Amino acid sequence: MSYICDICNSIISNKYSLSKHKGTYHCQKIKKEKEYSDNIQNFNNKLQNLENKVIIYETQLKEKDIENKILKEKLKEYKILLETFFNTVKKEKKVKTNNLNINNKINNDT
Repeated sequence: MSYICDICNSIISNKYSLSKHKGTYHCQKIKKEKEYSDNIQNFNNKLQNLENKVIIYETQLKEKDIENKILKEKLKEYKILLETFFNTVKKEKKVKTNNLNINNKINNDT
């Protein structure tokens, strides 16, 4: 019966030789390279995830900026409308008070 090394895929004749083979420099070097490769791949994946999150947050910020601009424009419009309304109300009050003053003067004079 033959055994296959799960590190380097070598075919070994018996179990004892397989365990000795796994301890050799050749297998240990391959094992370390695989671990480093896996670690690098994990770091790359994490980095990619972080980059994706940054892109998502940037787009959300841009969307918020656009929303804020729209809201600011609406607020300006409402402010202008309110100012014009209050200005007309003030003018009407002045006209009414002026009319009252004139009416009072006329009544007092007679």
